[in-house]
Amino acid sequence: MDDLNSRHQTEFHLKSTFWLSVTAATLILPFAFYHLTHQHVGIGIGAVITSLSLYLVAWSCHKKTYKTIYTFVWLTPFTTLFVAYLTNLLGITGTYWCYSTLILYYFMMSERQAWISNIIFALVNIPLVWHLFETHEAIRFTVTFSLVSAYSAIFLHIIAIQYSELQKMAITDKLTDVYNRTLLKDSLEQAIHQANRTNTAFTLIIMDVDHFKKINDELAGC
Repeated sequence: MDDLNSRHQTEFHLKSTFWLSVTAATLILPFAFYHLTHQHVGIGIGAVITSLSLYLVAWSCHKKTYKTIYTFVWLTPFTTLFVAYLTNLLGITGTYWCYSTLILYYFMMSERQAWISNIIFALVNIPLVWHLFETHEAIRFTVTFSLVSAYSAIFLHIIAIQYSELQKMAITDKLTDVYNRTLLKDSLEQAIHQANRTNTAFTLIIMDVDHFKKINDELAGC
């Protein structure tokens, strides 16, 4: 059951990461082209790299080869430094990208990786904000950044718990608390697919419970 839950959670994560990556990458492109043609080429290049990276993430999700560790290792340091660069160059406007970056972390990585990325991002950008801006602006940024971080972490944690509970309800019989036909069908399809892919055989064992009708008649209404 743990393997099946993990697989379904992975499918859910792939879908959410795919659409989030496509949406973010598409929205970033106009920003990138604007800066490439009008103002700062460095910002434009960084935005293009970010957009292309997100499209690659979406493609890997589509092919079901996405690994959160790649996003963690590549996007965390890149986005942290790029947003710091934006903040240093654009001022308070550059800090606006901090919030969308946090959301990407929490929906594209595992919960633990997102927390680590969040801490790394904060350790770099919060001191920079305090160095560049007035105290009242730095306080506002620190408070809002902390709130978005906390809300994102809590929201993602709640989603993970609720999804796990819903998945358990979908594959478990409420009366007997044993796996139901949905799990059997899903497991068989997975076993057949794996057997065909690896050119190996698998065994299906069928068991029968004697006098089950009596049990069903006595307990079905409970």
